[in-house]
Amino acid sequence: MDIQIFESYFLDEKNLDKALLAIKDDIDRIEHYSQSFSSGTMLENPMALANALIELSGLYMSLRPKLAIASTYKENNQLKHYYNAKANTPKDTKFVDASTEKEASYSVASFRRVRNILEGYVEAIEKSMGMGQSLLKALQKEHEMPVGD
Repeated sequence: MDIQIFESYFLDEKNLDKALLAIKDDIDRIEHYSQSFSSGTMLENPMALANALIELSGLYMSLRPKLAIASTYKENNQLKHYYNAKANTPKDTKFVDASTEKEASYSVASFRRVRNILEGYVEAIEKSMGMGQSLLKALQKEHEMPVGD
């Protein structure tokens, strides 16, 4: 998916679900590998494991910039809400920083949700790749296969 199209979903909070729909195929692939690792089927075929690592790397390269976009929009919208509230506080009224921060945080709940989902899948990929690499090395030693550098 074109990164500019993905980013455009963050311009209007109403379109955030489109961002998740846009990465549905990627999420489905990650879930597939999650099941494969959980069931142990990856241990049965070292070549399938190697192919999974290649695909997981591609998924990581695709999703990591999207996570950066989601994080940026969440942060920027939260700051914008905070500074607007601060700027619009009447001069004769005491500005309460803690409550304004909470309001700002609440105002970006839907952005945070998308960011957290992306973050969770990116972390799952990282963990899967680490585990997959360790398993592949163990399988290679077990089968006395040459280990590539």
